Amino acid sequence: MANAKIPSVIRGVTVKGIKQYAFGTRSSLYAATIPDSCLSIDTYAFWNCQKLKEVVIGNGVAVIGKYAFGIQKGSTGALEKLTIGSGIQSIAEYAFWNQNSLKEVIIKAEEGTVEIAKGAFPEGVVIKYESSEPTEEPSEDEGDDSGFTVCFNDASLVKKTVDGKERFETVYTGAAVKPAVLVKHNGKELALGTDYSVSYKNNLNAGNNGAEVYITGKGSFSGQE
Repeated sequence: MANAKIPSVIRGVTVKGIKQYAFGTRSSLYAATIPDSCLSIDTYAFWNCQKLKEVVIGNGVAVIGKYAFGIQKGSTGALEKLTIGSGIQSIAEYAFWNQNSLKEVIIKAEEGTVEIAKGAFPEGVVIKYESSEPTEEPSEDEGDDSGFTVCFNDASLVKKTVDGKERFETVYTGAAVKPAVLVKHNGKELALGTDYSVSYKNNLNAGNNGAEVYITGKGSFSGQE
């Protein structure tokens, strides 16, 4: 039986999606790993793969289409292990139709951030959210007497070092990128909307010189940016 570990690049071309029926009705397929470069899994992409037991979906996938991993009427799928990466935004209705062996799904995102359509999973499936811990990036003020620290609180961001400089990257989906942030003052977490506001600049188009995040103090913290 086959294990489809899909590479992120095939013949020099980046894999950005799994198209309709790309792996449909593969009777020998028992496992599939989808790379972080992939942004979407189309309708019927893995339709009626009745022996598919384990699926790992990369952090870049934002959308899983209708019947993407569905099984035809009158049959029951073998899928038992399903892990969905941190970039997921929506899962369409019947995406895992008739995958009745599936009892638990792990989604590596924060609860409340994913739109899951009615009937996306079989009835009774337990969904567990396992978002990663915030990646702390000290503010430029750290080390002086201000007492402020700022860190990103977004599992979709990946910290990288380029030309000796650290930066954060994420998968481009065409939508504006608005990573959540966590602000502390002398170790105490501040409240967004009450103690500070967040705004963004240059965060829509890929390939620019980097998005900018602005944090402005409010209330007793007014005047600090």
